[in-house]
Amino acid sequence: MKKVVSCVNKFWVRVKSLQGLRGLKEKLSLCNYCKHYKPGQKDSCEIEKELARFEKLTDMSMPVFECQHCILRDDVDKSEFECYEHHDLVMVKKEAKGKHRDLCLCHHCTSFHPGKDDNCPKAQELFKLCVEKGLVTPVFECPFLIPG
Repeated sequence: MKKVVSCVNKFWVRVKSLQGLRGLKEKLSLCNYCKHYKPGQKDSCEIEKELARFEKLTDMSMPVFECQHCILRDDVDKSEFECYEHHDLVMVKKEAKGKHRDLCLCHHCTSFHPGKDDNCPKAQELFKLCVEKGLVTPVFECPFLIPG
């Protein structure tokens, strides 16, 4: 059972079985486990930098659930992750696999029409970025959401 609730001018999907999304971005985002992720440093992951720019420009928030370029740090328990064929071979935290559509706000928005001319321009932009960079990023916060 899903319900959409407002939270400080942002919108969050609350999923009963996961008790909401607070903290899930940090827990499930591959960036937090990747050797390339070095926030604030020049040699940090270029994909993460681009996604951070997109988040800042749009006031949206999304974790990286799947990534083609993730290389797990040596101190990470690799048994919690798996690689599988999505569009290409991607890394995913096992508990995040298959949950993208359940958690993504876009799938609860009346402006979301994937593959059609009237699709939400922000969703379209994000999808293009994801395809280009080999990512899956469910939207956790969106000021443009029109619940349906």
